[in-house]
Amino acid sequence: PLDAGDPTSVRLEPLPLQRPHPPVWVAAFGPKALAQAGRLGLPYLASPVETLAELEANYALHRSALVEAGHTRALEVPVMRTLFVTRDRAETARLRADVAAAAARSGRLASDPDVESWTVIGEASYVRERVAEYRERLGVTEFIVTRLRIEGMAAERLEQSAAAARAILS
Repeated sequence: PLDAGDPTSVRLEPLPLQRPHPPVWVAAFGPKALAQAGRLGLPYLASPVETLAELEANYALHRSALVEAGHTRALEVPVMRTLFVTRDRAETARLRADVAAAAARSGRLASDPDVESWTVIGEASYVRERVAEYRERLGVTEFIVTRLRIEGMAAERLEQSAAAARAILS
């Protein structure tokens, strides 16, 4: 948990002023936008509800456009996911059901209603395995954890999950 009295306990990223400039990632939706990001030599940032299979196809298209445009510099591979480290199987099942229901109500749900295809919610060992799978299958270099969108979740519980996630992602 962050300590408000300790300025070293907070880390701001990306920094507002960087040399040569802050990183630019393109939130691309659809083949044309993915190809354009690749031609420009810019990293692609996917929607947080695209499935792992959709991400593989999108990153392949993006990489193809990079190569065709002559870009050779390795780019960041950022992925945004709902990630939550649970305490046990019962909490995992409840949270997965709650997240899926909230996404369905909001209309944000991707083509696959299986919550495991677009979230990482589970006990620490499961989260560690899934993060490793994202790194292996996509070459993920940056894992952006989105907030858990469940009403009534205690702030303390969110902080515990965030601390566990930081340890796993470090």
